[in-house]
Amino acid sequence: MSGEEQDVDYPLPDYAAIDVSGYDVNDKSIQPRGHGEIPMQAEADPDFVVVPDDCFGYGWLDKRVGTLHDGVDLKKTFFRAVPRRFDNAPKDVPLDHPLRAIARVLHESPPGSNIRVKCYMLTDWFAIDLLLHYGASHVVQIIVDYASPAEVGEAIRLQKEKKPHSKYTVHSLRKFLDFFQRANSVLLFKTVEIRVANTADGHCCKYGMSSMHEKTIITENHTACGSYNLTGYARCKNWESLHVFATTEDVLEGFDTHWGALGEGREITNVYPEIFQDVEQQVAHKKRRTT
Repeated sequence: MSGEEQDVDYPLPDYAAIDVSGYDVNDKSIQPRGHGEIPMQAEADPDFVVVPDDCFGYGWLDKRVGTLHDGVDLKKTFFRAVPRRFDNAPKDVPLDHPLRAIARVLHESPPGSNIRVKCYMLTDWFAIDLLLHYGASHVVQIIVDYASPAEVGEAIRLQKEKKPHSKYTVHSLRKFLDFFQRANSVLLFKTVEIRVANTADGHCCKYGMSSMHEKTIITENHTACGSYNLTGYARCKNWESLHVFATTEDVLEGFDTHWGALGEGREITNVYPEIFQDVEQQVAHKKRRTT
């Protein structure tokens, strides 16, 4: 992006323009994410939102996320997001936003039923909190894209050094669990099943890997799908859309076939054992303390 472009206020429909006037290419605290995207200050990371102490919970790790479904009517079937300023709290997410529609879809799913999720990335803390919350009352199954342990390890290293780095699902989940550790985040994490797509085999190209690029939330009653990814950039930086419609048998069968083909060997704790090596130990320790 040229210097001339950086000071322009972009005319966006309905929402305030993104302010990039203070961007300094020599500022090492700025963390670019994704190709062609405006680098963001670390404290303006849209995935991470500061949670006040009085908002910590033991069901909703951020109790404010429990209000995201309020006022959403699923008779409306199309939801969209446009670029806007970063959210400081869940209440800042617009009513007609895809994330609010997803929250309503989850809220209306019958207790004890299955919630099936496919997402290219799961890095948005609001979305992570939503899915972990329903793991306590539903069967939550999530399929995510693959990143190599080497890529994830490099991202973690660069983050600790406060240098530009890529973001991955496994990295963001680990950061989320650590942040909410005192609210028993690991116990909630163990209530959901996450499998990592096999992106190395079965595609048409001689080299490279495929991507698990679907973005779908499936419940007994509703299916929500579209371009909307479960990331902070999808929530407040990109143009995204989401359609909600009645769930059909072929949608359920398609997910279940993929899930079954992956098998337990693709559980996220098996694919990234070093990242989650302490999860079983923490759960066992907490169980001993409560018995």
